[in-house]
Amino acid sequence: MRSLIESSLGQLHGRGTSLRRRTESAKSSTGVSSIESQLADPEVSQIEREGAARYLLAGERDHRFYIFKREKIDYIEAHGNYVKLNVGGIEYLKRDSLKQLSTFLAASGFVRIERSLLINIGAVFYVQRVGRGVFAFTFPSGAHVRSSPNYRRQILDALPLTRTSLQGGRRSNGHLGQS
Repeated sequence: MRSLIESSLGQLHGRGTSLRRRTESAKSSTGVSSIESQLADPEVSQIEREGAARYLLAGERDHRFYIFKREKIDYIEAHGNYVKLNVGGIEYLKRDSLKQLSTFLAASGFVRIERSLLINIGAVFYVQRVGRGVFAFTFPSGAHVRSSPNYRRQILDALPLTRTSLQGGRRSNGHLGQS
């Protein structure tokens, strides 16, 4: 009886291995992304799965979930118990808090510029000073967001700005260029 069970398990294991090999060859021939195959493979450890998923965020729109790489997100806005992910001018909902996302995404270049707003510095098209400690950020999609003066220090720490560039290229004597 025991040998019958062992031989059955051996056959099942052998079928699973050949099926896995066929699946892997099909994936390589169709060009399925490595992240997707890593997440789907049952033999990939949980740590490796979490490592791949660490660079992705999911948002919902029209009852569909969309997966985004962090660098594709322009900004994230608080919206009650949710946050809105703005990707190329389109908004997606995610059930999360802005506070949690700001610590999670800080190493990826996201900076909090207002109580309810987190931006991806790498996605900014240009920055314009609009008031005392207030900046307007414009993204390639045409979206505009404004900062709060309370977050001025975090913005200046994150942006490669100098005092000269904040004054519009003027030096202390009022001339452009060299003094």
